[in-house]
Amino acid sequence: MAFWQKVNEKVQEVLKRGDSGDQVKDLQTKLNQNGANLEVDGVFGPQTEAEVKKLQQNNGLTVDGKVGPETRGFWDKAISAGKEALAESTRALYSVVSSSSETTMSLF
Repeated sequence: MAFWQKVNEKVQEVLKRGDSGDQVKDLQTKLNQNGANLEVDGVFGPQTEAEVKKLQQNNGLTVDGKVGPETRGFWDKAISAGKEALAESTRALYSVVSSSSETTMSLF
């Protein structure tokens, strides 16, 4: 299950500055996995808001510092695209390794 889908199931409203709890911890962890350096304390404070705004600015989203449907939707698409790119890279690598093994075997 995608990160934001899990958040969507737990939280129907927008995550914003002043919120706290496990959903905010999940958000902070995901932001850290994507380059932020936040303390994962479950408090949506000024640093978390700044990182959300940076994510929004860098990706052409509405910059409001809130994690609502637009930001969650973007992240779901980005995660899906990342998984597909990883799968494609793995298939390509496997193909190269398989070809190399066949070539090496035919030399002996």
